[in-house]
Amino acid sequence: MRCLRASAGMFPRRRCCSGPLLLVLVAAVMLMVARTRLRSGRAQHEDDDDDDEDVRSGKPSDGVLMEETRKFITQLQRLHTNTQVQSGRRLVVVLTGRQLVSDTEVQLYQRVLQQLDYQVHMSRYAETSSLLRNHHGVGGWSLLLCLSSAERSCLRRISFSHLQPQQRVNLMPGLMEAFSDAGSGLCQLFTHLSGSELPMRRHACGSTNHKLHIPHDSAASDSHSPVGAPLPGLVAMVNVYVLVTSLRPLTSFLHDISVVTTNQEGKGRPTKIMDFLLQQFGQTSSHDALGQVKQVIGEVLHAAASTNQRAETPNRCVLCYQLLTFTLLFSGLITPVIIQVDADLTFSALSGETFDQQITKDLILEDSLHFLLASQTHLSETHLSPETHLSETHLSETHLSPETHLSSETHLSETHLSETHLSETHLSPETHLSSETHLTETHLSSETHLTETHLTGGGQYGGCRGTLGVCLSEEELLLLLQFQRQMKMPSAFQLLYPSTSSSSFSSSSSSYSSSGLTVSDLLLRIGRYYELQRSHSDGRQQTQAAEGVCSDPHLRQIYTDPPLTLVPPFSPRVKEYWAEVTFDTLTVRIRPEPISSACRVHLDEHRGPRMANIPVGLGNSRISILVTDDGEPEPVVMTIYTVHVYRESQPSLPMFGDHVTCSFLQDCGLLVQPDQSCGLESFVWSQSPLQTCSSGHEPGRWVVPCLSCSDNRTCDWREVAWQPDGCYHPLVDRPLLQDCMTDRKVLFLGDSTNRGMMYFLAERLNCSLVNWERAHSTLLYRKLNQGRSLIGYSYYPQFWLDRKLRPTFRQALLQLLHRSRPLQNSHLTVLVVGGVQWLNTNHLETVREVLDRESLSRILVVVKSLGMGFHLPVDGIRSLSLREIQHLHQENSNIITRAKHHGYEVIDTFGITMGRYKEFLQGRCACHFHEVEKLSSSESPGDATSTTNRTRPEPALSSQSAAPNTNQEAGPNVSSYHVRGPVNQVYSEILLSRLCPRNT
Repeated sequence: MRCLRASAGMFPRRRCCSGPLLLVLVAAVMLMVARTRLRSGRAQHEDDDDDDEDVRSGKPSDGVLMEETRKFITQLQRLHTNTQVQSGRRLVVVLTGRQLVSDTEVQLYQRVLQQLDYQVHMSRYAETSSLLRNHHGVGGWSLLLCLSSAERSCLRRISFSHLQPQQRVNLMPGLMEAFSDAGSGLCQLFTHLSGSELPMRRHACGSTNHKLHIPHDSAASDSHSPVGAPLPGLVAMVNVYVLVTSLRPLTSFLHDISVVTTNQEGKGRPTKIMDFLLQQFGQTSSHDALGQVKQVIGEVLHAAASTNQRAETPNRCVLCYQLLTFTLLFSGLITPVIIQVDADLTFSALSGETFDQQITKDLILEDSLHFLLASQTHLSETHLSPETHLSETHLSETHLSPETHLSSETHLSETHLSETHLSETHLSPETHLSSETHLTETHLSSETHLTETHLTGGGQYGGCRGTLGVCLSEEELLLLLQFQRQMKMPSAFQLLYPSTSSSSFSSSSSSYSSSGLTVSDLLLRIGRYYELQRSHSDGRQQTQAAEGVCSDPHLRQIYTDPPLTLVPPFSPRVKEYWAEVTFDTLTVRIRPEPISSACRVHLDEHRGPRMANIPVGLGNSRISILVTDDGEPEPVVMTIYTVHVYRESQPSLPMFGDHVTCSFLQDCGLLVQPDQSCGLESFVWSQSPLQTCSSGHEPGRWVVPCLSCSDNRTCDWREVAWQPDGCYHPLVDRPLLQDCMTDRKVLFLGDSTNRGMMYFLAERLNCSLVNWERAHSTLLYRKLNQGRSLIGYSYYPQFWLDRKLRPTFRQALLQLLHRSRPLQNSHLTVLVVGGVQWLNTNHLETVREVLDRESLSRILVVVKSLGMGFHLPVDGIRSLSLREIQHLHQENSNIITRAKHHGYEVIDTFGITMGRYKEFLQGRCACHFHEVEKLSSSESPGDATSTTNRTRPEPALSSQSAAPNTNQEAGPNVSSYHVRGPVNQVYSEILLSRLCPRNT
């Protein structure tokens, strides 16, 4: 498109003129007309008594200003609508630095940007990004996000002076420099100021790795004398988070979330800034306090901007932004003092264990992305094509012609902009602005003329003079469009600067009649307009919010420690995820965060905690996350998320050649017996033949083949085996087991660990495990071993019942005996009693008394001793300290001694589980070393575990051993379930060897 300039006595000369600049001219004309209407409106009302003073002073009323601002905003919105680019996916470069892809901050950027229809390109640093290598790093992308550990890389690589007007970076070098450390924490901006008093400590910049401490008296306040009534008891340190979107002119916003630490609370807490001020200062003073917060921060930001007044280049970064943290100290007055400024988001006052730091940061980052990028302003390269009607700019009936003058007598106060005629020479609505149609030297004479308008290739026109005095470059137009959209959009940000206080606004309005409107004036008027609108609707919105229900029952994010790499990546609409963790990861701390504060989150059950430390057993574990509406007496489940966590087995290196045998008694990570060695050490097999163990509690060690006993990563952990000292426990094959179990009744009394031994016996005896349930009551299996054997089980203790309602140990034992009758007073009746850690010597006395009274004193009693468990810090259940675990070892020895005294058999499960405490399976107690898994129709129990033993002499009891071939009796009834767990298998095999010794 071209514009012609007319010169007297000369042929018209062509000048290039880009499309965007025509719209800038149109915007200026609209502003001018609005200004003229305002002036004529004042002239027509000079006789009105109410407005006489304002008219004489040249100061319009607030109502007039707001009405004119509304009309200007309407035109700005129309301009935005017509110039919005309808483009495809835009490109974002995210530089993660040292942060992993699994970090929730990185995931947040990916998720939110993709929702906003951006194409995301991830890279570690600017130097390694293919999109930032050429053209000063400014080609091909629309948004560059530099995470904290990649900021230096961005500043080195990116030439901010070469950025295109619509490119955006989340850094402002000038602002970062102003708040950098000039030495000993002195803020750089103070080195450029002389005689300036700011409500800020001079040494408030630099590293914030240290935690600021709250002074305990009001004397700690600065020497400034802010306005406000003293509140002697209040000393508070408040982190507020500021988004700066422009330095020249300065525009900034305050997020409504703050982090408050007071002298009355030891820990910081996230809270809304207005809630804190309302609580501390009351209804009357809280708004004044918020105004003081904005004023203090605004003064400092304005000073920072003024220290960086370098010559503006035509291509400065218009849309760049910066998030800052201001730490304010309230000490007796409503006016705070700034004691720390960080050019980043910091949350050191919050607890990292509860994820408050990351949750608060992610919330502010997500709000910032939506605030900045939703319906983002993009001006097309060609705003108006050669075929575009002038009517498309909403000046359909505005008539312009060369040499047309608007005299000072022309009044437009009652004439709509779309109907304004500026000359007798009409450019009709049907006229096209083609390459042959040009506007040149349009004169608006007298007080309201725009002379010799030049449309330069740089996107800026000059020669603007007269009362209006507004020259809008393309950059300024972008800034205005962005600001208007941000003020209109509901968000967690409120305007901080320019200030829209009454005094500031009145001062600005007085400039209307003197030097004309600046871009800062326009920003101020737009801000004032929307804040007035918002104040009228705040009451209704707050009422609606107070009555809110869980209308959006989805999660914002799932926070975990250690960070889990979820597959697929987290999205609020995806309900099921998978993740893997290493063998050494024993617990996962998890806190799901809902999108809506009206929703509640519970883990695993309706009344479960919202955050918990969850044990992760070997193999598969499942974490259920319930999003509920707790408005009713009973929580209503709205949505369920599921996270499947697979924990790897201990890494194993297969043995193909030479190796050594190593052994271990306990893990160095949990010294149960401090006087004994821990970890791997060399093991030498006895040269003399080993004898069969005479009891089930013979002390022993775990043995494993390794390339080196100094490195457990060189071991074949599939071949680990339990080796008693000086003897061995023989495996009982199925024929022998079936024979010795004929006409016998085996009764188990205890918790789930006892139940695991019971199911192992049933599977080995019956060739299959067709029936299985996680029983917490009494079970009787009468048809085992072709109906020749009975197995009974009763759960004890029933901890879920109220203590007064729980059956005693004596009652539970009597109930099991009575339900299993008839019973023989011989070894044909077996009682297996025990559990994790509830058994003590008093229970053994009760067993003896009950059996004597029931005339069953000659039955075989097998005591399962204590076991490892409750050794992890898990929420909601007891967690044992190391000292308490060491005390368990002594208690276990006492139980063995007392059991031997009564002539009972003992299976020492404590010594067996002590060295392999990390190999627990599912369960919050970390005490289960077995689980029952369902087999496919083509599998048999013998297929589930290996029976090979290439590197170990026969006497050792392999934790990978399985029964011999199980197909001999299975027939068509293939086993439906299988008891899995190598540690449970070892002590269960020891139980069988004590029930069926080979000499019987």
